[in-house]
Amino acid sequence: MRTGALVASLLLLALALAGCASKGPTASANEVVFTTANIGDPESLDPAYDYEQNGGAVLQNVYDTLVYYNRASATDLVPTITTAVPSLENGGISEDGLTYTFHLKPGVRFSDGTPLSAADVKFSFDRVVLMNGPNSPAWIDGVIAGAEAYGTTPGTAQDRAAYVAEGGVQVLDPSTVQFRLSKPDAAFLYKIAYTQGSIVSSKAFKAPHPERQESWGVASTSDGLPPPASGGRRAVTRDPWADRNAVGTGPFKLDRWVPGDKVILRKNPYYSGSPKPQVDVVVLQKVVDLNTRILMLQNKEADDIYVSPSDVVQVQGKSFARVIEQPSFVIVTGIFTRHVTNTQECPVDAVSQQADCDFFSDVNMRKAFALSFDYQKFVDDVTHNHAIQLTSVVPKGMFGYADLRGTQYDPRQAQAALQASHHPGGFKLNVYYNAGNALREGAAQLLKSGLEALSPSIKVNVQPLDWATALLPGGKKSGFAMYFIGWSPDYAFPDDYVKPFADDRAGQYAAWAKYDDAELKAMIDDALATVDQGQLEQKYAAIQQHMTQNYDYLYLAQQTNPHVEGPWVRGYFYNPMDSNQPLVGHYQYMSKVRS
Repeated sequence: MRTGALVASLLLLALALAGCASKGPTASANEVVFTTANIGDPESLDPAYDYEQNGGAVLQNVYDTLVYYNRASATDLVPTITTAVPSLENGGISEDGLTYTFHLKPGVRFSDGTPLSAADVKFSFDRVVLMNGPNSPAWIDGVIAGAEAYGTTPGTAQDRAAYVAEGGVQVLDPSTVQFRLSKPDAAFLYKIAYTQGSIVSSKAFKAPHPERQESWGVASTSDGLPPPASGGRRAVTRDPWADRNAVGTGPFKLDRWVPGDKVILRKNPYYSGSPKPQVDVVVLQKVVDLNTRILMLQNKEADDIYVSPSDVVQVQGKSFARVIEQPSFVIVTGIFTRHVTNTQECPVDAVSQQADCDFFSDVNMRKAFALSFDYQKFVDDVTHNHAIQLTSVVPKGMFGYADLRGTQYDPRQAQAALQASHHPGGFKLNVYYNAGNALREGAAQLLKSGLEALSPSIKVNVQPLDWATALLPGGKKSGFAMYFIGWSPDYAFPDDYVKPFADDRAGQYAAWAKYDDAELKAMIDDALATVDQGQLEQKYAAIQQHMTQNYDYLYLAQQTNPHVEGPWVRGYFYNPMDSNQPLVGHYQYMSKVRS
Protein backbone atom coordinates (compact mmCIF):
# COMPACT_ATOMS: atom_id res chain seq x y z
CA MET A 1 0.00 0.00 0.00
CA ARG A 2 1.55 3.30 -1.09
CA THR A 3 1.54 6.54 0.88
CA GLY A 4 2.13 10.10 -0.30
CA ALA A 5 5.33 10.97 -2.15
CA LEU A 6 6.87 12.95 0.71
CA VAL A 7 6.20 10.25 3.30
CA ALA A 8 7.55 7.60 0.93
CA SER A 9 10.73 9.60 0.33
CA LEU A 10 11.32 10.14 4.02
CA LEU A 11 10.70 6.46 4.71
CA LEU A 12 13.13 5.43 2.00
CA LEU A 13 15.79 7.77 3.38
CA ALA A 14 15.25 6.43 6.90
CA LEU A 15 15.51 2.86 5.72
CA ALA A 16 18.65 3.59 3.77
CA LEU A 17 20.29 5.35 6.73
CA ALA A 18 19.22 2.59 9.09
CA GLY A 19 20.59 0.02 6.69
CA CYS A 20 23.93 1.86 6.40
CA ALA A 21 24.17 2.17 10.17
CA SER A 22 23.51 -1.50 10.86
CA LYS A 23 25.09 -3.21 7.87
CA GLY A 24 28.21 -5.26 8.09
CA PRO A 25 30.39 -6.76 10.77
CA THR A 26 33.41 -5.10 12.25
CA ALA A 27 36.06 -5.94 9.65
CA SER A 28 39.65 -4.87 9.17
CA ALA A 29 40.61 -2.80 6.15
CA ASN A 30 42.25 -5.83 4.56
CA GLU A 31 39.22 -8.11 4.88
CA VAL A 32 36.99 -8.66 1.86
CA VAL A 33 33.29 -8.45 2.74
CA PHE A 34 30.60 -9.81 0.41
CA THR A 35 27.08 -8.50 1.11
CA THR A 36 23.83 -9.97 -0.16
CA ALA A 37 20.66 -7.90 0.29
CA ASN A 38 17.69 -10.23 0.56
CA ILE A 39 14.07 -9.83 1.70
CA GLY A 40 13.86 -12.69 4.18
CA ASP A 41 15.26 -13.96 7.45
CA PRO A 42 16.06 -17.57 8.41
CA GLU A 43 13.47 -19.38 10.44
CA SER A 44 16.16 -21.54 12.02
CA LEU A 45 19.77 -22.60 11.48
CA ASP A 46 19.12 -26.19 12.53
CA PRO A 47 19.47 -28.60 9.58
CA ALA A 48 17.05 -30.97 11.32
CA TYR A 49 14.34 -28.33 11.41
CA ASP A 50 14.88 -25.49 8.92
CA TYR A 51 13.03 -26.00 5.66
CA GLU A 52 13.06 -22.69 3.82
CA GLN A 53 15.45 -20.88 1.54
CA ASN A 54 16.81 -18.14 3.81
CA GLY A 55 18.01 -20.60 6.43
CA GLY A 56 19.16 -22.92 3.67
CA ALA A 57 21.40 -20.19 2.27
CA VAL A 58 23.30 -20.20 5.55
CA LEU A 59 23.30 -23.97 6.05
CA GLN A 60 24.82 -24.76 2.66
CA ASN A 61 27.73 -22.42 3.40
CA VAL A 62 28.53 -23.46 6.98
CA TYR A 63 27.85 -27.19 6.62
CA ASP A 64 28.90 -29.88 4.17
CA THR A 65 26.74 -32.73 2.94
CA LEU A 66 28.34 -36.04 1.96
CA VAL A 67 27.89 -35.25 -1.73
CA TYR A 68 26.76 -32.15 -3.58
CA TYR A 69 26.04 -30.93 -7.11
CA ASN A 70 28.97 -30.23 -9.38
CA ARG A 71 28.87 -26.45 -9.65
CA ALA A 72 26.02 -25.58 -12.10
CA SER A 73 24.86 -29.15 -12.77
CA ALA A 74 21.54 -30.29 -11.31
CA THR A 75 22.35 -33.96 -12.00
CA ASP A 76 26.11 -34.49 -11.63
CA LEU A 77 27.10 -35.14 -7.99
CA VAL A 78 30.63 -34.83 -6.59
CA PRO A 79 32.12 -35.87 -3.23
CA THR A 80 32.64 -33.14 -0.64
CA ILE A 81 33.91 -34.61 2.64
CA THR A 82 33.91 -38.13 1.15
CA THR A 83 36.45 -39.76 -1.13
CA ALA A 84 33.94 -40.75 -3.82
CA VAL A 85 30.28 -40.72 -4.77
CA PRO A 86 29.03 -44.27 -4.14
CA SER A 87 28.13 -46.26 -7.25
CA LEU A 88 27.65 -49.85 -8.33
CA GLU A 89 30.95 -49.63 -10.20
CA ASN A 90 33.05 -48.57 -7.20
CA GLY A 91 31.24 -50.87 -4.78
CA GLY A 92 29.67 -48.02 -2.83
CA ILE A 93 26.15 -49.18 -3.73
CA SER A 94 25.15 -52.81 -3.25
CA GLU A 95 23.71 -54.84 -6.12
CA ASP A 96 20.25 -54.80 -4.55
CA GLY A 97 20.37 -50.99 -4.22
CA LEU A 98 19.75 -51.12 -0.45
CA THR A 99 23.21 -50.29 0.94
CA TYR A 100 25.30 -47.15 0.41
CA THR A 101 28.83 -46.91 1.82
CA PHE A 102 30.76 -43.66 2.25
CA HIS A 103 34.45 -43.22 3.06
CA LEU A 104 35.37 -39.89 4.67
CA LYS A 105 38.33 -37.84 3.54
CA PRO A 106 41.16 -37.65 6.10
CA GLY A 107 41.97 -34.39 7.84
CA VAL A 108 38.49 -32.80 7.70
CA ARG A 109 37.71 -30.62 10.73
CA PHE A 110 34.72 -28.74 12.02
CA SER A 111 34.86 -24.97 12.43
CA ASP A 112 35.75 -25.44 16.13
CA GLY A 113 38.77 -27.58 15.17
CA THR A 114 37.21 -30.94 16.10
CA PRO A 115 38.06 -33.76 13.65
CA LEU A 116 35.22 -35.20 11.57
CA SER A 117 34.41 -38.89 12.09
CA ALA A 118 31.83 -41.40 10.89
CA ALA A 119 30.14 -41.03 14.30
CA ASP A 120 29.33 -37.42 13.42
CA VAL A 121 27.67 -38.57 10.20
CA LYS A 122 25.57 -41.14 12.03
CA PHE A 123 24.64 -38.62 14.72
CA SER A 124 23.62 -36.05 12.09
CA PHE A 125 21.26 -38.36 10.19
CA ASP A 126 19.86 -40.11 13.26
CA ARG A 127 19.22 -36.70 14.79
CA VAL A 128 17.06 -35.56 11.83
CA VAL A 129 15.03 -38.77 11.91
CA LEU A 130 14.62 -38.91 15.70
CA MET A 131 13.70 -35.25 16.16
CA ASN A 132 11.09 -35.72 13.40
CA GLY A 133 10.04 -32.07 13.55
CA PRO A 134 6.64 -31.21 12.11
CA ASN A 135 7.10 -29.35 8.82
CA SER A 136 10.81 -30.23 8.88
CA PRO A 137 12.69 -31.96 6.04
CA ALA A 138 12.86 -35.21 8.07
CA TRP A 139 10.50 -36.90 5.60
CA ILE A 140 13.24 -36.77 2.94
CA ASP A 141 15.22 -39.35 4.98
CA GLY A 142 12.22 -41.65 5.27
CA VAL A 143 13.81 -44.28 3.01
CA ILE A 144 16.54 -44.97 5.62
CA ALA A 145 15.69 -48.30 7.28
CA GLY A 146 13.39 -47.73 10.24
CA ALA A 147 12.86 -44.02 9.58
CA GLU A 148 9.40 -44.17 8.04
CA ALA A 149 8.12 -46.49 10.78
CA TYR A 150 9.58 -44.25 13.47
CA GLY A 151 7.79 -41.26 11.94
CA THR A 152 4.44 -42.83 12.82
CA THR A 153 5.32 -43.25 16.52
CA PRO A 154 4.96 -40.77 19.42
CA GLY A 155 8.76 -40.67 19.73
CA THR A 156 9.24 -42.29 23.11
CA ALA A 157 12.64 -43.54 24.28
CA GLN A 158 11.51 -47.03 23.28
CA ASP A 159 10.52 -45.78 19.81
CA ARG A 160 13.91 -44.17 19.38
CA ALA A 161 15.69 -47.33 20.52
CA ALA A 162 13.68 -49.37 18.01
CA TYR A 163 14.78 -47.08 15.17
CA VAL A 164 18.44 -47.24 16.22
CA ALA A 165 18.20 -51.05 16.45
CA GLU A 166 17.19 -51.13 12.77
CA GLY A 167 20.73 -49.99 11.96
CA GLY A 168 19.75 -47.63 9.15
CA VAL A 169 22.98 -45.67 9.65
CA GLN A 170 26.01 -47.67 10.85
CA VAL A 171 29.59 -46.73 11.70
CA LEU A 172 31.88 -49.37 10.18
CA ASP A 173 35.06 -47.67 11.34
CA PRO A 174 36.06 -44.06 12.24
CA SER A 175 36.14 -43.04 8.57
CA THR A 176 33.45 -45.30 7.07
CA VAL A 177 29.67 -44.97 7.40
CA GLN A 178 27.00 -47.12 5.79
CA PHE A 179 23.32 -46.48 5.06
CA ARG A 180 20.78 -49.26 4.76
CA LEU A 181 17.57 -48.40 2.95
CA SER A 182 14.12 -49.90 3.41
CA LYS A 183 13.70 -50.07 -0.39
CA PRO A 184 15.74 -49.10 -3.45
CA ASP A 185 15.60 -45.37 -4.11
CA ALA A 186 17.19 -43.90 -7.23
CA ALA A 187 16.93 -40.42 -5.71
CA PHE A 188 18.75 -41.25 -2.44
CA LEU A 189 22.06 -39.55 -3.26
CA TYR A 190 20.20 -36.42 -4.40
CA LYS A 191 18.08 -36.46 -1.24
CA ILE A 192 21.08 -36.41 1.08
CA ALA A 193 22.59 -33.49 -0.84
CA TYR A 194 19.80 -31.32 0.60
CA THR A 195 20.41 -29.38 3.81
CA GLN A 196 18.88 -32.02 6.11
CA GLY A 197 21.97 -34.04 5.07
CA SER A 198 24.27 -31.45 6.67
CA ILE A 199 26.92 -33.04 8.90
CA VAL A 200 26.99 -31.43 12.34
CA SER A 201 29.55 -31.74 15.13
CA SER A 202 28.25 -34.33 17.59
CA LYS A 203 30.62 -32.93 20.23
CA ALA A 204 29.23 -29.40 19.92
CA PHE A 205 25.61 -30.54 19.77
CA LYS A 206 25.92 -32.87 22.77
CA ALA A 207 27.55 -30.21 24.94
CA PRO A 208 25.43 -28.39 27.58
CA HIS A 209 23.76 -25.24 26.31
CA PRO A 210 21.72 -23.00 28.62
CA GLU A 211 19.38 -21.99 25.78
CA ARG A 212 17.79 -25.44 26.05
CA GLN A 213 16.79 -25.13 29.68
CA GLU A 214 13.37 -23.57 29.16
CA SER A 215 12.05 -25.92 26.47
CA TRP A 216 14.00 -29.07 27.39
CA GLY A 217 14.07 -28.69 31.17
CA VAL A 218 17.80 -29.46 31.03
CA ALA A 219 20.83 -27.89 29.36
CA SER A 220 21.96 -31.21 27.86
CA THR A 221 21.00 -34.84 27.38
CA SER A 222 23.21 -37.90 27.11
CA ASP A 223 22.47 -38.34 23.39
CA GLY A 224 22.30 -34.63 22.51
CA LEU A 225 18.67 -34.98 21.40
CA PRO A 226 15.60 -33.16 22.71
CA PRO A 227 13.70 -35.16 25.36
CA PRO A 228 11.54 -38.02 24.00
CA ALA A 229 7.81 -38.40 24.54
CA SER A 230 7.01 -39.60 28.05
CA GLY A 231 4.02 -39.83 30.36
CA GLY A 232 1.63 -38.20 27.93
CA ARG A 233 4.09 -35.40 27.10
CA ARG A 234 4.92 -35.02 23.43
CA ALA A 235 8.47 -35.41 22.20
CA VAL A 236 10.34 -32.10 21.91
CA THR A 237 11.17 -31.44 18.25
CA ARG A 238 13.18 -28.21 18.46
CA ASP A 239 16.64 -27.41 19.76
CA PRO A 240 16.78 -23.70 20.68
CA TRP A 241 20.57 -23.76 20.70
CA ALA A 242 20.81 -25.28 17.22
CA ASP A 243 18.18 -22.81 15.99
CA ARG A 244 20.70 -20.01 16.53
CA ASN A 245 24.12 -21.71 16.32
CA ALA A 246 26.06 -23.82 13.83
CA VAL A 247 29.21 -25.94 13.89
CA GLY A 248 30.00 -27.52 10.53
CA THR A 249 32.85 -28.34 8.15
CA GLY A 250 31.80 -25.89 5.43
CA PRO A 251 33.87 -23.07 3.96
CA PHE A 252 32.38 -20.52 6.36
CA LYS A 253 31.45 -20.46 10.03
CA LEU A 254 28.63 -18.59 11.70
CA ASP A 255 29.80 -15.34 13.27
CA ARG A 256 26.39 -14.17 14.45
CA TRP A 257 22.75 -13.88 13.52
CA VAL A 258 20.80 -10.76 14.41
CA PRO A 259 17.18 -11.85 13.76
CA GLY A 260 15.31 -9.43 11.57
CA ASP A 261 18.54 -7.75 10.48
CA LYS A 262 21.41 -9.88 9.21
CA VAL A 263 23.43 -13.08 9.32
CA ILE A 264 27.22 -12.76 9.33
CA LEU A 265 29.54 -15.56 8.22
CA ARG A 266 33.33 -15.68 8.45
CA LYS A 267 35.85 -17.77 6.58
CA ASN A 268 36.36 -21.13 8.32
CA PRO A 269 40.10 -21.40 9.14
CA TYR A 270 39.84 -25.21 9.30
CA TYR A 271 38.19 -25.67 5.90
CA SER A 272 40.07 -28.31 3.93
CA GLY A 273 37.93 -28.35 0.79
CA SER A 274 38.44 -26.63 -2.54
CA PRO A 275 38.36 -23.89 -3.54
CA LYS A 276 39.20 -21.94 -0.42
CA PRO A 277 37.01 -18.86 0.10
CA GLN A 278 38.36 -15.66 -1.44
CA VAL A 279 36.13 -13.41 0.65
CA ASP A 280 36.66 -13.14 4.40
CA VAL A 281 33.19 -12.14 5.54
CA VAL A 282 29.70 -12.73 4.14
CA VAL A 283 26.77 -10.56 5.22
CA LEU A 284 23.24 -11.71 4.46
CA GLN A 285 21.31 -8.48 5.03
CA LYS A 286 17.54 -8.37 5.32
CA VAL A 287 16.22 -5.40 3.35
CA VAL A 288 12.52 -5.60 2.50
CA ASP A 289 12.32 -2.35 0.52
CA LEU A 290 13.31 -2.76 -3.14
CA ASN A 291 14.47 0.84 -3.60
CA THR A 292 16.79 0.50 -0.63
CA ARG A 293 18.28 -2.70 -2.07
CA ILE A 294 18.87 -0.99 -5.42
CA LEU A 295 20.45 2.00 -3.67
CA MET A 296 22.73 -0.35 -1.74
CA LEU A 297 23.94 -1.94 -4.98
CA GLN A 298 24.42 1.44 -6.61
CA ASN A 299 26.51 2.59 -3.63
CA LYS A 300 28.46 -0.69 -3.49
CA GLU A 301 27.03 -1.38 -0.04
CA ALA A 302 25.68 -4.67 -1.45
CA ASP A 303 27.28 -6.99 -3.97
CA ASP A 304 24.17 -8.82 -5.06
CA ILE A 305 20.53 -8.09 -4.33
CA TYR A 306 17.21 -9.87 -4.57
CA VAL A 307 15.02 -8.47 -7.32
CA SER A 308 11.70 -10.07 -8.17
CA PRO A 309 11.13 -11.00 -11.83
CA SER A 310 8.36 -8.40 -11.86
CA ASP A 311 10.82 -5.66 -10.78
CA VAL A 312 13.91 -6.53 -12.80
CA VAL A 313 13.08 -3.80 -15.35
CA GLN A 314 14.17 -1.30 -12.70
CA VAL A 315 17.80 -2.44 -12.85
CA GLN A 316 18.17 -3.62 -16.44
CA GLY A 317 20.59 -1.43 -18.39
CA LYS A 318 21.97 0.28 -15.28
CA SER A 319 25.74 0.68 -15.16
CA PHE A 320 25.89 -0.49 -11.54
CA ALA A 321 23.95 -3.72 -12.13
CA ARG A 322 24.71 -6.91 -14.01
CA VAL A 323 21.51 -8.90 -14.70
CA ILE A 324 21.78 -12.60 -15.50
CA GLU A 325 18.57 -14.39 -16.49
CA GLN A 326 18.33 -18.03 -15.43
CA PRO A 327 15.65 -20.72 -15.85
CA SER A 328 14.53 -22.38 -12.66
CA PHE A 329 12.45 -25.12 -11.10
CA VAL A 330 10.86 -22.56 -8.74
CA ILE A 331 7.07 -22.55 -8.86
CA VAL A 332 4.56 -20.05 -7.47
CA THR A 333 1.19 -21.25 -6.17
CA GLY A 334 -1.80 -20.14 -4.19
CA ILE A 335 -2.64 -22.29 -1.17
CA PHE A 336 -6.29 -23.14 -0.47
CA THR A 337 -6.63 -24.19 3.20
CA ARG A 338 -9.47 -26.70 3.52
CA HIS A 339 -9.99 -26.08 7.23
CA VAL A 340 -8.79 -22.85 8.83
CA THR A 341 -7.84 -23.26 12.49
CA ASN A 342 -7.78 -19.54 13.31
CA THR A 343 -11.44 -18.53 13.44
CA GLN A 344 -10.50 -14.87 12.98
CA GLU A 345 -9.23 -15.77 9.50
CA CYS A 346 -12.19 -17.82 8.29
CA PRO A 347 -13.91 -16.33 5.20
CA VAL A 348 -17.30 -14.76 5.87
CA ASP A 349 -20.47 -15.24 3.78
CA ALA A 350 -21.74 -11.92 2.41
CA VAL A 351 -25.40 -12.79 3.00
CA SER A 352 -25.50 -14.62 6.32
CA GLN A 353 -22.35 -12.97 7.74
CA GLN A 354 -21.41 -16.41 9.05
CA ALA A 355 -17.77 -17.50 9.04
CA ASP A 356 -16.95 -20.63 7.06
CA CYS A 357 -13.70 -22.24 8.20
CA ASP A 358 -14.15 -25.01 5.59
CA PHE A 359 -14.53 -22.50 2.76
CA PHE A 360 -12.02 -24.17 0.41
CA SER A 361 -13.21 -27.73 1.04
CA ASP A 362 -15.78 -26.84 -1.66
CA VAL A 363 -14.36 -27.77 -5.10
CA ASN A 364 -16.67 -25.27 -6.80
CA MET A 365 -15.19 -22.46 -4.73
CA ARG A 366 -11.65 -23.53 -5.64
CA LYS A 367 -12.76 -23.69 -9.27
CA ALA A 368 -14.24 -20.18 -9.11
CA PHE A 369 -10.93 -18.84 -7.79
CA ALA A 370 -8.90 -20.70 -10.42
CA LEU A 371 -11.04 -19.55 -13.35
CA SER A 372 -11.16 -15.92 -12.24
CA PHE A 373 -7.36 -15.54 -12.34
CA ASP A 374 -5.91 -14.06 -15.53
CA TYR A 375 -2.82 -16.22 -16.03
CA GLN A 376 -1.63 -14.54 -19.23
CA LYS A 377 -1.90 -11.09 -17.68
CA PHE A 378 0.11 -12.37 -14.72
CA VAL A 379 2.91 -13.61 -16.99
CA ASP A 380 2.84 -10.50 -19.20
CA ASP A 381 2.27 -7.67 -16.73
CA VAL A 382 3.39 -8.97 -13.32
CA THR A 383 6.38 -11.15 -14.20
CA HIS A 384 7.14 -9.13 -17.35
CA ASN A 385 7.56 -12.45 -19.17
CA HIS A 386 10.08 -13.74 -16.62
CA ALA A 387 7.90 -16.82 -16.11
CA ILE A 388 5.71 -19.33 -17.90
CA GLN A 389 2.30 -20.49 -16.77
CA LEU A 390 2.48 -23.42 -14.40
CA THR A 391 0.13 -26.14 -15.61
CA SER A 392 0.56 -28.60 -12.76
CA VAL A 393 2.61 -29.11 -9.62
CA VAL A 394 5.66 -30.57 -11.46
CA PRO A 395 7.67 -27.91 -13.35
CA LYS A 396 8.56 -28.10 -17.00
CA GLY A 397 11.99 -29.61 -17.65
CA MET A 398 11.90 -32.04 -14.74
CA PHE A 399 11.46 -35.77 -15.15
CA GLY A 400 7.78 -36.64 -14.72
CA TYR A 401 6.48 -33.31 -16.02
CA ALA A 402 3.04 -33.71 -17.63
CA ASP A 403 2.32 -31.41 -20.56
CA LEU A 404 -1.17 -30.40 -19.45
CA ARG A 405 -3.07 -27.45 -20.90
CA GLY A 406 -3.53 -25.82 -17.52
CA THR A 407 -6.41 -23.80 -16.16
CA GLN A 408 -7.49 -20.85 -18.31
CA TYR A 409 -8.99 -17.52 -17.35
CA ASP A 410 -12.75 -17.79 -17.90
CA PRO A 411 -14.94 -15.30 -15.97
CA ARG A 412 -18.17 -16.82 -17.28
CA GLN A 413 -17.28 -20.29 -16.03
CA ALA A 414 -15.95 -18.77 -12.81
CA GLN A 415 -19.34 -17.14 -12.27
CA ALA A 416 -21.07 -20.49 -12.84
CA ALA A 417 -18.75 -22.19 -10.33
CA LEU A 418 -19.46 -19.42 -7.80
CA GLN A 419 -23.23 -19.97 -8.17
CA ALA A 420 -22.73 -23.72 -7.63
CA SER A 421 -20.64 -23.10 -4.50
CA HIS A 422 -21.70 -22.76 -0.87
CA HIS A 423 -21.44 -18.94 -1.10
CA PRO A 424 -23.24 -17.83 -4.29
CA GLY A 425 -24.09 -14.45 -2.75
CA GLY A 426 -20.45 -13.50 -2.22
CA PHE A 427 -17.94 -13.46 0.61
CA LYS A 428 -15.03 -11.62 2.12
CA LEU A 429 -11.61 -13.04 2.97
CA ASN A 430 -7.98 -12.13 3.51
CA VAL A 431 -5.25 -13.14 1.07
CA TYR A 432 -1.61 -13.00 2.17
CA TYR A 433 1.86 -12.92 0.64
CA ASN A 434 5.35 -12.49 2.10
CA ALA A 435 6.36 -8.85 2.45
CA GLY A 436 8.80 -7.66 -0.21
CA ASN A 437 7.87 -10.27 -2.81
CA ALA A 438 6.47 -8.13 -5.60
CA LEU A 439 5.61 -11.10 -7.79
CA ARG A 440 3.37 -12.67 -5.17
CA GLU A 441 1.91 -9.30 -4.28
CA GLY A 442 1.01 -8.86 -7.96
CA ALA A 443 -0.59 -12.29 -8.01
CA ALA A 444 -2.69 -11.47 -4.96
CA GLN A 445 -3.85 -8.17 -6.43
CA LEU A 446 -4.70 -9.82 -9.76
CA LEU A 447 -6.75 -12.47 -7.98
CA LYS A 448 -8.54 -9.75 -6.01
CA SER A 449 -9.47 -7.96 -9.26
CA GLY A 450 -10.72 -11.14 -10.90
CA LEU A 451 -12.83 -12.23 -7.95
CA GLU A 452 -14.32 -8.83 -7.17
CA ALA A 453 -15.33 -8.51 -10.84
CA LEU A 454 -17.59 -11.53 -10.36
CA SER A 455 -19.77 -9.81 -7.76
CA PRO A 456 -19.92 -6.53 -5.83
CA SER A 457 -20.52 -8.71 -2.74
CA ILE A 458 -17.04 -10.24 -2.98
CA LYS A 459 -14.41 -8.41 -0.93
CA VAL A 460 -10.78 -9.54 -0.95
CA ASN A 461 -8.30 -7.93 1.44
CA VAL A 462 -4.68 -8.36 0.29
CA GLN A 463 -2.05 -8.07 3.03
CA PRO A 464 1.73 -8.63 3.35
CA LEU A 465 3.20 -10.64 6.21
CA ASP A 466 6.79 -11.06 7.38
CA TRP A 467 8.14 -14.35 6.07
CA ALA A 468 9.78 -15.90 9.12
CA THR A 469 7.69 -14.45 11.94
CA ALA A 470 4.16 -14.44 10.49
CA LEU A 471 3.52 -16.14 7.13
CA LEU A 472 5.43 -19.36 7.81
CA PRO A 473 4.19 -19.90 11.39
CA GLY A 474 0.62 -19.05 10.43
CA GLY A 475 0.69 -21.25 7.35
CA LYS A 476 2.05 -24.20 9.29
CA LYS A 477 -0.80 -23.90 11.78
CA SER A 478 -3.39 -23.77 8.96
CA GLY A 479 -4.19 -20.28 10.21
CA PHE A 480 -4.88 -18.56 6.86
CA ALA A 481 -7.58 -19.35 4.30
CA MET A 482 -5.39 -18.38 1.36
CA TYR A 483 -1.87 -17.18 0.73
CA PHE A 484 0.73 -17.20 -2.02
CA ILE A 485 3.92 -19.15 -1.65
CA GLY A 486 6.67 -20.73 -3.72
CA TRP A 487 8.49 -24.02 -3.86
CA SER A 488 12.02 -24.74 -4.98
CA PRO A 489 13.22 -28.32 -5.18
CA ASP A 490 15.07 -30.26 -2.51
CA TYR A 491 16.13 -32.80 -5.11
CA ALA A 492 15.45 -33.13 -8.84
CA PHE A 493 12.67 -35.71 -8.85
CA PRO A 494 8.88 -35.28 -9.23
CA ASP A 495 7.98 -36.72 -5.83
CA ASP A 496 9.76 -33.71 -4.30
CA TYR A 497 6.85 -31.67 -5.64
CA VAL A 498 4.03 -34.21 -5.49
CA LYS A 499 4.53 -35.32 -1.88
CA PRO A 500 4.81 -31.85 -0.27
CA PHE A 501 1.76 -30.59 -2.16
CA ALA A 502 -0.42 -33.70 -2.25
CA ASP A 503 0.54 -35.97 0.65
CA ASP A 504 -0.30 -34.65 4.12
CA ARG A 505 1.81 -37.44 5.61
CA ALA A 506 4.91 -35.59 4.35
CA GLY A 507 4.16 -32.61 6.58
CA GLN A 508 4.42 -29.73 4.13
CA TYR A 509 1.87 -27.73 2.14
CA ALA A 510 -0.67 -30.55 1.99
CA ALA A 511 -0.60 -30.78 5.78
CA TRP A 512 -0.76 -27.00 6.16
CA ALA A 513 -3.74 -26.86 3.80
CA LYS A 514 -5.53 -29.74 5.59
CA TYR A 515 -5.52 -31.50 2.23
CA ASP A 516 -6.37 -35.18 2.69
CA ASP A 517 -7.12 -37.12 -0.52
CA ALA A 518 -6.94 -40.89 0.12
CA GLU A 519 -7.21 -41.75 -3.60
CA LEU A 520 -4.35 -39.44 -4.46
CA LYS A 521 -2.12 -40.77 -1.67
CA ALA A 522 -2.66 -44.30 -2.98
CA MET A 523 -1.59 -43.10 -6.44
CA ILE A 524 1.54 -41.53 -4.94
CA ASP A 525 2.47 -44.72 -3.07
CA ASP A 526 1.98 -46.73 -6.26
CA ALA A 527 4.23 -44.38 -8.23
CA LEU A 528 7.02 -44.49 -5.63
CA ALA A 529 7.03 -48.29 -5.81
CA THR A 530 7.43 -48.26 -9.62
CA VAL A 531 10.85 -48.94 -11.14
CA ASP A 532 10.04 -48.83 -14.87
CA GLN A 533 10.69 -45.25 -16.07
CA GLY A 534 7.95 -45.27 -18.71
CA GLN A 535 5.33 -46.47 -16.24
CA LEU A 536 6.60 -44.00 -13.68
CA GLU A 537 6.09 -41.07 -16.06
CA GLN A 538 2.54 -42.24 -16.79
CA LYS A 539 1.71 -42.51 -13.12
CA TYR A 540 3.04 -39.05 -12.33
CA ALA A 541 1.03 -37.69 -15.26
CA ALA A 542 -2.13 -39.26 -13.79
CA ILE A 543 -1.34 -37.72 -10.39
CA GLN A 544 -0.96 -34.26 -11.91
CA GLN A 545 -4.16 -34.67 -13.93
CA HIS A 546 -6.05 -35.63 -10.75
CA MET A 547 -4.76 -32.57 -8.90
CA THR A 548 -5.53 -30.07 -11.67
CA GLN A 549 -9.03 -31.44 -12.30
CA ASN A 550 -9.82 -30.94 -8.60
CA TYR A 551 -8.37 -27.40 -8.56
CA ASP A 552 -6.31 -28.40 -5.53
CA TYR A 553 -4.08 -25.32 -5.79
CA LEU A 554 -3.91 -22.13 -7.78
CA TYR A 555 -1.08 -23.00 -10.18
CA LEU A 556 0.48 -19.72 -11.27
CA ALA A 557 3.97 -19.67 -12.68
CA GLN A 558 7.31 -21.34 -13.14
CA GLN A 559 9.80 -18.54 -12.63
CA THR A 560 12.75 -17.37 -14.60
CA ASN A 561 15.14 -16.03 -11.99
CA PRO A 562 17.05 -12.79 -12.56
CA HIS A 563 20.35 -12.66 -10.70
CA VAL A 564 21.38 -9.06 -10.01
CA GLU A 565 24.96 -8.32 -8.97
CA GLY A 566 27.48 -5.52 -9.19
CA PRO A 567 29.79 -5.63 -12.24
CA TRP A 568 32.73 -5.91 -9.83
CA VAL A 569 31.60 -9.36 -8.70
CA ARG A 570 33.32 -12.49 -10.02
CA GLY A 571 32.63 -16.21 -9.65
CA TYR A 572 28.84 -16.43 -9.77
CA PHE A 573 27.29 -19.54 -11.24
CA TYR A 574 23.74 -20.75 -11.10
CA ASN A 575 22.47 -24.10 -9.89
CA PRO A 576 18.67 -24.49 -9.71
CA MET A 577 19.10 -26.80 -6.71
CA ASP A 578 20.83 -24.18 -4.53
CA SER A 579 18.88 -22.66 -1.68
CA ASN A 580 18.08 -18.96 -1.97
CA GLN A 581 18.83 -18.88 -5.68
CA PRO A 582 19.01 -16.76 -7.81
CA LEU A 583 21.17 -15.09 -5.17
CA VAL A 584 24.67 -16.41 -4.59
CA GLY A 585 24.46 -20.05 -3.52
CA HIS A 586 28.04 -20.85 -2.49
CA TYR A 587 30.19 -17.93 -1.41
CA GLN A 588 33.45 -19.87 -1.52
CA TYR A 589 33.56 -19.26 -5.29
CA MET A 590 32.99 -15.51 -5.06
CA SER A 591 35.51 -12.71 -5.42
CA LYS A 592 35.44 -8.96 -6.00
CA VAL A 593 37.50 -6.71 -8.20
CA ARG A 594 39.03 -4.20 -5.84
CA SER A 595 38.47 -0.58 -6.81
